Amino acid sequence: MVSSSVRSACAAWFLLCSACLLWIPGAASAQNPASYKGIQKDDFMRRWLVLGPIPIVPDSDSKPNEESQKKAFATDWLAPHGGEMRIVPSLDAALTISGKSCRWQAVESNAETVSLENLFGKPNYVVAYVASEIVMPEAASVLLALGSDDGVKVWLNGEKVHDHWVLRGLKKDEDLVPLKLRKGANRLLLKVQNGEGGWGFICRVPDNQVLEEKVVDSALKGDLTSLEQIAGQGINLNGKPKYGMTALRAAQIHGHEDVSRWLISKGARASFPMPTQEQLVDSGDPGGLYGQIRLWSGSSDGDSRG
Repeated sequence: MVSSSVRSACAAWFLLCSACLLWIPGAASAQNPASYKGIQKDDFMRRWLVLGPIPIVPDSDSKPNEESQKKAFATDWLAPHGGEMRIVPSLDAALTISGKSCRWQAVESNAETVSLENLFGKPNYVVAYVASEIVMPEAASVLLALGSDDGVKVWLNGEKVHDHWVLRGLKKDEDLVPLKLRKGANRLLLKVQNGEGGWGFICRVPDNQVLEEKVVDSALKGDLTSLEQIAGQGINLNGKPKYGMTALRAAQIHGHEDVSRWLISKGARASFPMPTQEQLVDSGDPGGLYGQIRLWSGSSDGDSRG
């Protein structure tokens, strides 16, 4: 007959073993080389698990037209392995895709950008998937600022949150992607497709100064979607972080009337003067802003258009 003291000791041992087992997933996350503990604003994300390259055409010498490249961009290359929405990347895990074996490998870039062309030998017409994990102490809503060469898609915890087919060079902060991060582990997956030439991506969660600059740039382009996303982060829309110019003035001189009306509805003030020629010269006068300001000022009384 087993004594009560022995039974108590066995029960305690069982609970201890169970507790240890419960910690195994946490330990695995801690060993993930592409895991981030929380968000460090303005730090570029350099550590990733990378899978590729995946050819989008069977013949490496063929040159697909843009429609064929778009079709490849829409293809779920991970479908045999759970699909883009359900894939759980694991270091060194091997996958067979279109008859070719690929494996998830850990990559840490020394630069702000992650160069896929350097990693894979500059192939054309290919796709790569890159994954990371963000472990949050509390739930948070942030903007991911992303640049890619070429097209890019983003999934967070299996939900597609960004889809941008484009043929472009690599430039930071071109796309803004809202992320609703939950408490605990969050799975971030990117799909980056290459046409010809350069291939890579760059991303970070920007700080307020970067977003204030992005306000002016978005107003110059008439990009209302980005402005709405940035405003949702509580960013000052009356700042003059670039060129000595507010977002409202930037929208006005480019004739973006819808953006101007929206900014005014959000409290943007038309009382700020236009930047001086000296301010624009000091900033490099992007896009010949001084000449545009002179044309705008000559066709209106300035403040009356606000």
